[in-house]
Amino acid sequence: MTISQEPIVPTGVVPTPPPSPPRRTPVVTAAAGLLITAGVLSLLAGLIVVLAGSEVLVGGEPVGDAARTIASIAVVVGAADIVVGLLVWKLVRIGRTVGFMLAGLTVVMGLVSVAQGNSRSFLQVLLGGATIWALVAAEPVFRRDLRR
Repeated sequence: MTISQEPIVPTGVVPTPPPSPPRRTPVVTAAAGLLITAGVLSLLAGLIVVLAGSEVLVGGEPVGDAARTIASIAVVVGAADIVVGLLVWKLVRIGRTVGFMLAGLTVVMGLVSVAQGNSRSFLQVLLGGATIWALVAAEPVFRRDLRR
């Protein structure tokens, strides 16, 4: 006589299957892409100012030490945007949370720049706003991970 290894299920009861692995939706892909795009742009802009040094001219005058400091911060924020974008791409919940903060920082910096008269920074505000919208819309995908 052998003993069955299968669990005994009462008649008429259907066992609940395990939750499916989270799937990356198009909105999550968009959020990750927006974060990575913002990161690459910030990283490149910061590196240009940092590496060019006194060769960079703004309004016909060389940039000062304050501009190089801000450019260094832009390099760090750009690298963080890229890493967080990859975390969102991989559906890591902390990536979504940090992505909100970085996208909010992008919106604030864009609004400050627009207030100073740089109308091209309106695109920066749109990029940050679109990222926040995509992260809000992608919330169910990140919540699905909690059922495990």
